[in-house]
Amino acid sequence: MIPYIEDTMADWDTLGVPYEVLDQDEIRYRWPAIGPEQEIGVGLHEPQAGVVRARRSIETVAEVFRKEGGDVALAAAELGGRDGR
Repeated sequence: MIPYIEDTMADWDTLGVPYEVLDQDEIRYRWPAIGPEQEIGVGLHEPQAGVVRARRSIETVAEVFRKEGGDVALAAAELGGRDGR
């Protein structure tokens, strides 16, 4: 098994976080949007976890920031140099 999966399981065991270890077939059965071309050896599912909707979260934080007097500017990102900086 992959070390970070083992580390996560050990942490969750210590904290008492319930989880399921899923194989590739079970992952595809539960979430068919994960295409068959994806090689997934094992997955951890935390049934009591919620869902974070990144865009909605960012919009909410930006709205609070704006209401508190901040300026919110939207821009497009561009690729930087490929020299590691």
